[in-house]
Amino acid sequence: MPKVDQLQDIAAAIDHIDHSIKNQSISLSAALGLIYSITETLGVMIGDPDLPNHLHNAYEGLAEVSVELQTRIQNMNK
Repeated sequence: MPKVDQLQDIAAAIDHIDHSIKNQSISLSAALGLIYSITETLGVMIGDPDLPNHLHNAYEGLAEVSVELQTRIQNMNK
């Protein structure tokens, strides 16, 4: 079962990728790969029927943020 610490770690990873993009300290393709992996991981976690509601909602919110960041990265590549 996922723990609150894992939620905080995933949120920190998303924030770090976002910050790296803004500072141009990471290639867009690397950022896209990382955020895609995080999005996939969150999708698996959200699909877990045993996930408590409060964690489910938090993971769902992070999944939305990661998808938005993925879209932004893809748009920057155009």
